[in-house]
Amino acid sequence: MAYIYKADDWEDFTVEWVRAFGLWNRRPYLLVKRMGGAGDRGADVAACLTSQGTAGEWHCYQCKHYSKALTQSDAWPEMVKIFTAKVLGEDELPTRYVFVAPKIGQTLDRLLLDPPKLKRDFLEAWEKSDSKLGADLDPAVRRAVGDLARQTEFSMFEAADIDNILELHATTPHHVRRFPERLKRRTGCRAGAGGAEG
Repeated sequence: MAYIYKADDWEDFTVEWVRAFGLWNRRPYLLVKRMGGAGDRGADVAACLTSQGTAGEWHCYQCKHYSKALTQSDAWPEMVKIFTAKVLGEDELPTRYVFVAPKIGQTLDRLLLDPPKLKRDFLEAWEKSDSKLGADLDPAVRRAVGDLARQTEFSMFEAADIDNILELHATTPHHVRRFPERLKRRTGCRAGAGGAEG
């Protein structure tokens, strides 16, 4: 199942799933591109709604494939990356940011359903005196990232449901290749039946 994928396979799987959407709010994704790897700026898969790519309206799919459930400590650094990319003029903020993981921790899952609290908890972690979030950024850039986070509506962040992912992926031609099913045993056949009886 999806739980035993390697990270690269999980990103490819996510691309296949996102391309299966067809229309998003009656608008098609004009481009779905895998961005993962070093320097991905917080976007493993970018789904663009205009020809401007990530300089226009787009959705970010952040792929996380861990053996454990995804938690806030996993999510916060990725959210910092997307704010930093905007501050540095590398990308516009996506209008939708989706965590794609086989397992989402209960606390993070609940936070994503409560954007105001999600924002408060993120900023609390950001503003701690010993916070490691954005510690590698230039101080001026870090201040700008914090300002941007305070101005941002955190309803853009959500988590995809693994059952819904698999249901839609099952409509694609990739599904059988990724999840081959054993042939069902034919009824009426005796195990170990030999040749013709004499």
